[in-house]
Amino acid sequence: LYRGRLGSGDSLQSEAGPVRLPHLYVPMGKDLLEVEEAEAGYILGLPKAESLHRGMVLWQGPRPESEEVPFARLPEPNVPVALHPRGRTDEARLGEALRRLLEEDPSLKLERQEETGEMLLWGHGELHLTTAKERLSDYGVEVEFTVPKVPYRETIKKVAEGQGKYKKQTGGHGQYGDVWLRLEPAPEYGFEWRITGGVIPSKYQEAIEEGIKEAAKKGVLAGFPVMGFKAIVYNGSYHEVDSSDLAFQIAASLAFKKVMAEAGPVLLEPIYEIKVFAPQERVGDILADLQARRGRILGMEQEGALSIVRAEVPLAEVLEYYKALPSLTGGAGAYTLEFSHYAEVPPHLAQKIVQERRQEG
Repeated sequence: LYRGRLGSGDSLQSEAGPVRLPHLYVPMGKDLLEVEEAEAGYILGLPKAESLHRGMVLWQGPRPESEEVPFARLPEPNVPVALHPRGRTDEARLGEALRRLLEEDPSLKLERQEETGEMLLWGHGELHLTTAKERLSDYGVEVEFTVPKVPYRETIKKVAEGQGKYKKQTGGHGQYGDVWLRLEPAPEYGFEWRITGGVIPSKYQEAIEEGIKEAAKKGVLAGFPVMGFKAIVYNGSYHEVDSSDLAFQIAASLAFKKVMAEAGPVLLEPIYEIKVFAPQERVGDILADLQARRGRILGMEQEGALSIVRAEVPLAEVLEYYKALPSLTGGAGAYTLEFSHYAEVPPHLAQKIVQERRQEG
């Protein structure tokens, strides 16, 4: 209750319509204590309030302006798990159960990881996520939690060029596409059409770019998405009868894979900025641990009795940081994670990751 007083039998207004309050309850642990009235500062339980949901404002009299009702800013969750339904029935019910869970607990976050195909549930530690799992079970859905896969990517380090040619002759019309492609390292994806003299009609430009984009979804190292390159189509040839959008799309895809293999492909990993809050006497242990996790220390500052250590660290090294933090800080620490950028994986680690990925198929 933010402002004013309420009594049993009062009515309120909401976006969903009138809300009657035949009873008022104050939560006391697992129990609900019925009260006759309540004033500002009370936390109340309202019976039969199915039409209400998180974020709604209830009022009496004139509707308040949104600026008059401050909402607490929820901290970003920092522990991800990959969520897997146990059976087909659980999979069918999962969507509705997750909707109810997130409405009930807005401090959880759900994310679909495009690179790995996993559904991630982010929470505030092991206990929080265990509770979320139990709530899903209460909704009739059984799930398993696993450590998420790291969404690696690939890029190139040098310029390379080459040809992709697709030629197929059958009984009727054949297929023919011929593309010469140049790849250059770049901050972000780019495409340039440098065809002159009509060696490839411009009507095939869209199909060629589509072939490049499609091929870039799976890099040549380990099949991770490719980022940070510019593709330049500068030469090629076509056939009046046999050329088609499909033929040029395939030719462009072949060219991309061939040229990328010659352009110094490397593996990239996501880097996160981590802030660790800990007592001053534990800072030395925090710094040593972060450096052992391939972290780069950015700085330190003081906030009251706590020290804050800022660092950049690979996501792969902190997926289960919540398990290590209690012993590092004597149970008096906390941390936040925020995505920063992608960076090259050290060669000895990249080789291991690529081998494991290929074994997975």
